[in-house]
Amino acid sequence: MNPAGEHFMEDLDTAGGVAGVLMQLGDKIKDNPTVMGLTIKQLAASIANVDETVIRPLSNPVKKEGGIAILSGNIAPKGAVVKQSGVSAAMMNFTGTARCFDSEEAAMAAIMEGR
Repeated sequence: MNPAGEHFMEDLDTAGGVAGVLMQLGDKIKDNPTVMGLTIKQLAASIANVDETVIRPLSNPVKKEGGIAILSGNIAPKGAVVKQSGVSAAMMNFTGTARCFDSEEAAMAAIMEGR
């Protein structure tokens, strides 16, 4: 979804909404009740088809590893989490001197001051 992806929330709604997502999950979901009075599988079955360019099937994910990745290395010795849809291919490798900060606030102050 935007801002990292090309689709907006209204695209998700038009493509099938939550029921469309549940339909794509298929047998991976449990048949629990919902506040609507339907079970989750009944809600999923209420959708005839979905726009698979927006709600992709499990067999054709945007990223095969999932939406987030855990990073490790000398820049993040305790690890870090990244939302993969916000990472371009050009960002996958870094060569140079890293500027490390002890907090998001310190990093933002340096960015805003052009440092």
